[in-house]
Amino acid sequence: MVLCLGELLLRISPSVIREEEKHPMLLFVGGAEANVATALAGWDVPVRYMTALPDNFMSHHVIRYLSVKGIDTSPILFSGAVSVFITSKPAPI
Repeated sequence: MVLCLGELLLRISPSVIREEEKHPMLLFVGGAEANVATALAGWDVPVRYMTALPDNFMSHHVIRYLSVKGIDTSPILFSGAVSVFITSKPAPI
């Protein structure tokens, strides 16, 4: 079992989809450690991810997303805030 420990980041990018008026921005889960955990899970390596997130709807959505990817999220603590970065460059889909 691999434990990835680090800050989760949320990236907000301009939308490149056709319904730009309805969905002007896209949200992506990232951060180096979360990205490594996702890659390891994709290669069927047992992995846990530990970070601190606020106890709110967005964090619970992110935890479900990571769990669906095959990452054990049980070490996540509910405390603090989540970091967000915004880019003007559209993200490839």
